[in-house]
Amino acid sequence: MSKLEAKRFDQPDEVRPFTGHGHVDLVELSTGPVGLGTFEPGWKWSNDVKPLAGTESCEVNHVGYCLSGRMTVRMDDGTVTELTPGTVFHIPPGHDGWTEGDEACVLLDFGGLTAFVAEHLQAAGDLHPAFGWHMRAATWATNRDIAAARLSWERARKIADALPGSDPDRPAMRIAPRTMLCGTAFRVRVKMAGERFEELRQLCTAAGTRPHWPSVWRGW
Repeated sequence: MSKLEAKRFDQPDEVRPFTGHGHVDLVELSTGPVGLGTFEPGWKWSNDVKPLAGTESCEVNHVGYCLSGRMTVRMDDGTVTELTPGTVFHIPPGHDGWTEGDEACVLLDFGGLTAFVAEHLQAAGDLHPAFGWHMRAATWATNRDIAAARLSWERARKIADALPGSDPDRPAMRIAPRTMLCGTAFRVRVKMAGERFEELRQLCTAAGTRPHWPSVWRGW
């Protein structure tokens, strides 16, 4: 049974700075993380995040509310809108965005900023926390945008594979995202090659476990 929850952004669970021009305050609820993003003057996704994300445009789904400042969002199809105080927004994957003017834009985002945090941690070389944030981003997106969730699992998979063989967490970390990628392939009509399932089976056999997703990444 769900419990009543109430948290405040002046007492966030975490504060994560961007590599430039801003930060995000995060509170964790049982339904997922909620972020308060501060995007300072000069912030632009294609300048500040694109080099970290490795994608041509932002592939994160955003649902939220603009509290102050202004931000322009341009979709890959050329559609442009401006977020101003009082704007409730849904920004699907495939966009760029930038702060307008000399005032910071402050946005309330229901989950989407977790992927930003993961990308910045990964760029800083903090691989274990980055892995955890990619997995959290995927969990939040699973029932909202399965394609975005799968992108986060793919990024988590690459991080786990890059860990040294001596890392005691590497086996479980390699299993977790692969389990979810194989288990959700049918939802996006992706035909998973037999090698992918065989790889997962071999990893689980070596670790002495089965690909049971609720317990695989518990603790991250």
